[in-house]
Amino acid sequence: MTKPMFQPNRLVALLSDFGLQDPYVAVMKTVILRQVPDARFIDLTHEVAPQNVLQGAWMLKRVVPFFPPGTVFVAVVDPGVGTRRRNLALFSGSHAFVGPDNGLFTWVLAPESRAFAVPTPPGASSTFHGRDVYAPTAARILQGPVPANDWQPLDAADLVRLQVPPVSRQGNRARGVILFFDRFGNAITNVERAQFPDLCVEAVRIEDRWIPMKRTYADVAPGEALALWGSFGELEISIREGNAREVFGLRPLQPVDLILC
Repeated sequence: MTKPMFQPNRLVALLSDFGLQDPYVAVMKTVILRQVPDARFIDLTHEVAPQNVLQGAWMLKRVVPFFPPGTVFVAVVDPGVGTRRRNLALFSGSHAFVGPDNGLFTWVLAPESRAFAVPTPPGASSTFHGRDVYAPTAARILQGPVPANDWQPLDAADLVRLQVPPVSRQGNRARGVILFFDRFGNAITNVERAQFPDLCVEAVRIEDRWIPMKRTYADVAPGEALALWGSFGELEISIREGNAREVFGLRPLQPVDLILC
């Protein structure tokens, strides 16, 4: 007997920029539950900054490894909703992903990933594909088997990927960029400790501002700036009990220079 391409565990992980003030998230869950009454949900977050695909992609990258095989991820950060951008059903590793082909799945793609274009059904809203396309697609995956007959196979190499400048190193200097900011105003960079296990950082420079490298927030006084390795292993720029983004006027993709030990 041929092994199924994907074996769902009934767990659906949701990520979006919808927030919780409006009923969008609840409606998506209800659409899935009407077809799969025993589905279970985990809300990764619905507080991705509006239209911030890069932030959503980073969050997926960091949380997916913690989930058991068979989880279906429904990710909706979709500034191009209603346009000709493709709807994706993606199977990568032991997980499934549903959402727009706009770079949101950049860091969960693998060479062996299998991707399909899902058609937009007649009568679908041009502003809420989370309800009319992605929730029904997730329910279809949970019910199996997949792929569905009307899904068009895609080459995973042709999917949209975000273009982020790589970390560069020269002598006792390295350069990365700010990716996004968490709710505390900490600047999350693309410098990953796991990629540079030998990297010993002495200080960080942003434009003409020098920031010392520390181990914990408590290593500086309240209101003082520091750089440190965050909980997911990226270099972060912070202000203890303050907001680095606001105080320093930081912005996404701003260069960050590392002074190495």
